[in-house]
Amino acid sequence: MPHAVAAVAGAFYDSRLRAAALLLATAACAAAPGTGVATPAAVDASLADSAVQATAPQRPQHVTFDWALTDREARFSGKGVVRLAPPYRARLDLFGPRGEAYLVAVLEGRELRLSPAGADEVLPPAAFLWASLGVFRKPEQPLTVARRVGDGIELAFAGTGERWRFELGADGLRRVEWQGPDGGRRTVELTGRSAPSLPQRGAFRDWVAFRELTLTVTGVEDVDGFSEDIWILGTP
Repeated sequence: MPHAVAAVAGAFYDSRLRAAALLLATAACAAAPGTGVATPAAVDASLADSAVQATAPQRPQHVTFDWALTDREARFSGKGVVRLAPPYRARLDLFGPRGEAYLVAVLEGRELRLSPAGADEVLPPAAFLWASLGVFRKPEQPLTVARRVGDGIELAFAGTGERWRFELGADGLRRVEWQGPDGGRRTVELTGRSAPSLPQRGAFRDWVAFRELTLTVTGVEDVDGFSEDIWILGTP
C-alpha cells in the first residue's frame, strides 16, 4: 500500500462570507510613546469570530473528487469522497485507481481520528485539515493579526512555536500557511470555482517532506444526512 495520503484540499463556503468580510476592520497600530516605533493595538477577537460563522458547515454535503499525490519520487492518483455535516463533522475517504482504500480520516470538532495507523505522520493538525475543507476554525494559539486586504481579510495566530496565517476573500477561504517549531511548513491553496460553494482545484503541500496533493472536484450533492456509523473508523 502506498504512503498514507495527506489532507485533501476541498472547500465548502457560501455567500455569507461576503457579508462577514464587510464586518472585518483593519487592525490598528499605535506608536509607542517616545519611541517612534509602531506597536499593534489590541486585536479584536470578534473579527475572527465573524470568519468562523461565515465558513461553518450549514448542511450535510457529499462531495466527490479526483486526486493526485506526488511524494518525493513517487506519484499516486485516484478518487475520493468527503462527507460533511454540521456542526463540525467530516469524513474523508481516499481510494486508489482500482477502488482500493488508501486512507480514512474522521474529524469531529478538534478531534482527528485516522486509519491506517501512522497516517498522522503525513496529515496536518485538525485546525489545518478543517481549513483544507474550506472551514475556518481558530487555532489554539493567540490571534495576532486581523486586517482587511483587498477584497478579503488576513488572520494570523502565533504561539508555542507555531504560526498560522489565513487568507479569505469574498468567495471563501483562499490560502492557509502553517509553520511549526521544527521548521516545518505546510500550505493549502484554493483556486477557481466549480460551483457557487466549491473551488475548482485545491492543493496541499508539505514543503519539508516534498509532498503535494491536488484535487479536482467532480460532483457535489446536498443530502438529508448520514448514518451515525460513518463516523466510526472501519465502516464504509
